[in-house]
Amino acid sequence: MRSIVTSMFRKMLADLPEHVQKDARVGFQKWKDDKQSVGWKKINGMRADVRSVEIGRSWRALGIVSKEQNAVVWCFVGSHETYNGFLETRRQLSQGAWLGASEIKEKLKARTEKTHDIIDINCPRCPR
Repeated sequence: MRSIVTSMFRKMLADLPEHVQKDARVGFQKWKDDKQSVGWKKINGMRADVRSVEIGRSWRALGIVSKEQNAVVWCFVGSHETYNGFLETRRQLSQGAWLGASEIKEKLKARTEKTHDIIDINCPRCPR
């Protein structure tokens, strides 16, 4: 499965403490080998296939799975408390397009040969 990192995710990660950034990098390697080893689970109540992973006990990351493109678009990383608020806001918006699915599909198709990428998706509902 390919992994795509949004610019919002990249900024959120850069703002985390160094030890959490290191744990996230280690966790990403574990995720590539065995998704269940980092608590890979589906988030209920969303239109999209949204998944979370654990980064230690107090931190989480979220990705949107595109089965068509065999890819995960990573869109959030932060503390468990921030994660809960982020999810609640997204659940409230779940009747609309969560991240602009058509834009994600276009960018995924343009990057079919890359395995890891940074993209900037305009998401009017996401905090910057």
